[in-house]
Order: sequence, then structure tokens, then C-alpha cells
Amino acid sequence: MGISQAVRTAVYQAISNITVMQKAYLENANIVLPNGYSLANSQGDVIVVSGIFQQGQSAIIPVFDGVVNPNVTIPVIEKASVYIIINDQQADLSPLQNMCNERITASLTIKIVSKYKTANVTDRTLVEAISEQVQKAIRPTRYHALESVNVNIQDVGYPITRDMDEFAAGQTAFSKILIYSITVNQ
Repeated sequence: MGISQAVRTAVYQAISNITVMQKAYLENANIVLPNGYSLANSQGDVIVVSGIFQQGQSAIIPVFDGVVNPNVTIPVIEKASVYIIINDQQADLSPLQNMCNERITASLTIKIVSKYKTANVTDRTLVEAISEQVQKAIRPTRYHALESVNVNIQDVGYPITRDMDEFAAGQTAFSKILIYSITVNQ
């Protein structure tokens, strides 16, 4: 497995269990989330919302590699279709090398999307909440949480962030784009 695929896999594993849960659902005791965590041991991967779900009481946000898979059901949360795409990646030799291993700097773009029908009242609240959880899953403190059996992920820098709003075909899409710089020892 090459560096690019190893980094993508590590990021995918870190963010693939982010769950959104309806506030009213939290009032029940002994809740076990779809990702296997109970609320007692969840590590910040639960986003609590007060709106009404159109598909059940909780949802794991799907993560796609490059493009949205049309065969995957996109959850509707607070009247928005929500998903995450791992987008562009590039790798280059790091300007800082060591004597033991070649050091590579990989940048990876993650796009978090909430898509509303334009007739609905919309805002960035949901996409911002999901973005916060993605950031916590990848880099919960100054240090990263990415793991790979194929490469040594040495460091994950604080992400460059961008907001993007799109209006087309009767829909409004709010996106949060996170660009991470990841240092890998090969």
C-alpha cells in the first residue's frame, strides 16, 4: 500500500463512525450507538441535534472516497442530506528530512456537506457541528489520532478551513472544507 492510500485509509477509519443523534433520543437510558459505542464511553463522536430526523433517531454520516456513491443512502438530518467526501490528495518530499527514513508531506482535503431544499430555512449550524467532530476525530489535541500499519504518521497539522455555499437546482449546499498537512515517515 502506497503512502497516499495509507493516509486516506487512516483518515477514513478516524472519521467513519461520526454519529448524529436526536436530543429526545438521549433521554432513554443505556443507549448504544450504531457504531457500537455507548454514550458512557463515546469519545466525542456524537453530535446532538434538536431537530426532527426523517430516518430514525440517529444516523452515522457516510464517508465517501472521491465521489458520492449513488447506491448508499444519504441520511436526512434536520431537513438536510449530510455526507463527507475525502477529496484531493497530493504528496511531496518534506523539506525536513532525517537520516533514517524518507519523510513525505501529504495534504488531504475533506469536504463536509449539508444539502437543503432551498424552500427550507437553512444555516451552517449542522455542517459546522460535523466539521468540529471530524477535526476532533483526526486531531483531538495538539497531537493526531491517525493510525496506520503501513506507514509512520508523524504529525498532522492544524487544518486550513474554507466555507463554501452553493445554490443550484432548487437546493442549497453548505460545505466545510478541511485541508490537512500530514507528515509521514516512509
